[in-house]
Amino acid sequence: MARRVPQDAQALARRLRDVGPWIWYDTVAVFQGARDQSTSWFNNFRDFANADQILFFRGNGRSVGLSYSDAPNDRLDFAFTIHGATLDFQAPLTTAKYNQDLTDIDIMPQVWLRELPRMMSFRVKISGVDELYISPGTKIPSGQGPISDNIGGLGFTTNNPGVNGLQTIQNMLTFPEPIEVPANQTLTVEARIDEPIKSYLATLPGCPGLANWPTCPDPPIIGAPPPTYEMAMVYSMRWTWWGTRHVQLRGARSAAGAIVE
Repeated sequence: MARRVPQDAQALARRLRDVGPWIWYDTVAVFQGARDQSTSWFNNFRDFANADQILFFRGNGRSVGLSYSDAPNDRLDFAFTIHGATLDFQAPLTTAKYNQDLTDIDIMPQVWLRELPRMMSFRVKISGVDELYISPGTKIPSGQGPISDNIGGLGFTTNNPGVNGLQTIQNMLTFPEPIEVPANQTLTVEARIDEPIKSYLATLPGCPGLANWPTCPDPPIIGAPPPTYEMAMVYSMRWTWWGTRHVQLRGARSAAGAIVE
């Protein structure tokens, strides 16, 4: 029968397990239809601005897609040692030719990537109680991600101003000492929006908008514009923990005398 390990023996239990690199990430997104995919997401900027709390690692799970979250549930089933964290704000590619909404074309990518990180706070808690860290978004680098690009001319303008921070893996938030997260504990990130950006976003119940992206029919249509696909413009922010996980050896949990936390 498995036996419960006291707090002062957990360090020894970690050393007896397989250790490997691991990243744990989760995303908050705003786009038309987002609420159908996750209750932690938002259909428009007004709902996003008016939310009491914006939470990472609470309820998404992998069902939203592994590009958004690799969190199997709210709690990790293994111990996790955190060495650093990154936060990347991501905005969609928008064009004057194909986007339906003027806000997406002219201003929202810059607002999301430049202004919003300055006016959001992020608070990290273990088990919803122990506060580990609090910071504005601009103090948490993105680590890795797309670089910026802007192209204009002759009625076709693209707008993709990039993400926060130099795009190198070394550019991340690091801690004086690694954070040891026991197995079966919650590790949540709570975000809040401050003024004046909060009030501005609250005026946008119809945004983000959609874009009519051109498609490639087979056979091609001669003498007529190609049909289009109506694509939702996705604005997102992704928090990533970088560290090592301590995984119990196969069969060790069910074996007689097994160590569990």
